[in-house]
Amino acid sequence: MHRLAIITWLLAGSLFSSDRAPAQSRPDSVRVLEEITVTAERPQAGLRVRTLLGAGTVAGESSLDGLLERQSGIYLHRQTPGGAATPRLRGWDGSQTSLVVDGVVLANPQSGQVDLSVVPVSFLESAAIEYGPGSGGGLGGLVRLRTVGAEPGMTSRLTAGGGSFGAGHVGGVLGAGRERAGILLGLDTGRSPDRYRTGSGADRLGAGASRTSMLAKAHWRPGSAHWEGQVFSTEGRVGLPGPANDRPRESGQFQRLTQGMTGVRASAGRYVLQARLVGQRSFARFEDLQVAQESESGTRSGVFEASLTGARSTLQARFGREWLEGGGNAAEPNGASNRTGIGATSQEAGRLDARTTLRLELGREWTGEAAWWHLQATARQELVDGVWRFSPRFVAQAHLGRTTFVVSGARTVRYPTFIELFWRPGGNPDLQPEIGWGLEGVGRLNGRRVRLELAVFTARLRDRIHWRPSLVGPGIQIWKPFNVALSRTAGVDGSLRLGNNETGASIEASWVRATDRTDPLSRAFGHQLRYVPRTVAAGELWHTFNGARLSASLRHTGARPIASDGSSSQPGYTTLSLGAVRTWNAMGFQQQLAARLHNALDHDYAVIRLYPMPGRHLTIQLQLSL
Repeated sequence: MHRLAIITWLLAGSLFSSDRAPAQSRPDSVRVLEEITVTAERPQAGLRVRTLLGAGTVAGESSLDGLLERQSGIYLHRQTPGGAATPRLRGWDGSQTSLVVDGVVLANPQSGQVDLSVVPVSFLESAAIEYGPGSGGGLGGLVRLRTVGAEPGMTSRLTAGGGSFGAGHVGGVLGAGRERAGILLGLDTGRSPDRYRTGSGADRLGAGASRTSMLAKAHWRPGSAHWEGQVFSTEGRVGLPGPANDRPRESGQFQRLTQGMTGVRASAGRYVLQARLVGQRSFARFEDLQVAQESESGTRSGVFEASLTGARSTLQARFGREWLEGGGNAAEPNGASNRTGIGATSQEAGRLDARTTLRLELGREWTGEAAWWHLQATARQELVDGVWRFSPRFVAQAHLGRTTFVVSGARTVRYPTFIELFWRPGGNPDLQPEIGWGLEGVGRLNGRRVRLELAVFTARLRDRIHWRPSLVGPGIQIWKPFNVALSRTAGVDGSLRLGNNETGASIEASWVRATDRTDPLSRAFGHQLRYVPRTVAAGELWHTFNGARLSASLRHTGARPIASDGSSSQPGYTTLSLGAVRTWNAMGFQQQLAARLHNALDHDYAVIRLYPMPGRHLTIQLQLSL
């Protein structure tokens, strides 16, 4: 408490001191990644992009899920503050959303889904959410992250913070570079509270989590070629508390993920050749000391990608191999058979399985006179264990003054990961691949101080992989994936931003209808899928006063059905957070001090039934950058 009072005093002094140097802004950057090029301001081919972190934005958060909750109207599915944080875009589960870090897909080692808690903000240069069918190979879209690079000269960043209930984190990056070479190292460690007070005044026990992450990057430019290499590793343990305020169960899960990448990019006349080799290994262990149960499993994968890009066309080839190692699900007692059709079989613990993928992709772009219209089309053929599947995609846009109209559509195929199939407890070896179509229309108005965006979307998916809770013992709830034979999703979302970076307001909202259309005689037919809210909205006000950026963020998440027939729902909730960020220059460093009061109204709420979230609490963060 004494330390918290000292930090609060330092914050107040920095907010109202007379030394007010404006924050240094970095020029917008462009980088060619796996599928499309994204800048800080305008996405190629008109995709709808929500920037969470980049030029002109202020972080002030230690985690990516904190940024998302503060800035966007997106439903974030999580059980505890330090556990996996999965964004569910437009009613889709995390299986239909990709997390791409420097052009490489990362997934949670336990669920195989996107997890925003995997990459710490201290490593990031930019972060954005891309909507639209086919983005990242799924119907939900993708979260695209870019880590800090080793620029010419010295690069350094140190971030430290803490808050109520004993939460804390510290991390940083250090790099050095010249025009033709550079190297960068990063380390981050943090913990979330094992005990916290909920909005009802009760103590929540056993929800603690800890995580340590490491990043190493290097690049070399001999002549016209650009070589690069990168290693990212993260490991941590997440507590699994009992439901409601039951006594803590001595259970948890340990997760570890390591990924290495090396690649080269070279120019040859009008063409750019890129090649990349990626290796990844993930491991997860579930343990319950009360019943002396321990289960573990892991995967290894290797991928080689090569692409040839011209002025208006791209040819890409991808070959991948994935292995399951140890701890797979035992055969079902009722004799359930595997129906995936992808060469995987139910595994006894300690056995190994593998599958191979081959993907060929051809893309072409057309631009009209004066660039008032643009069309991008992509054709993808994917071979998985002897079965070819075709996935086309198109994006068309037209510019009329300050107004832009975009129409996009795609057919997507997603195979269940080995983690979804075999992880124990929770895996489902009978999962089928997801196959579906999606269509979206977007209207965008860009004014000098006004930005308005509205999107209408619909999709139809066969064998949708939908995660829902399943009781595996008295008071023990495990989330498992199941196929919904036929589902349909439709909705509308939009955003409005007024003002500038100094003073302004924004609002973002979505309405989604996601229903089970499998069997008209089923009680679930036509009802909203479980844990898919129909409405999500977020608004933010900000103003710069005496060198400090003050903000207030209001967020509402509607009711989520917890029964397949819609007979019962988890109540909606509204939270308010207040923040202050002060940036100044001293001793050659750019210094940023941020404080945020979360759940300022001290509401009692739970994202998932029986798993209450923290009440009112404070976090403080200090960042030094060179």
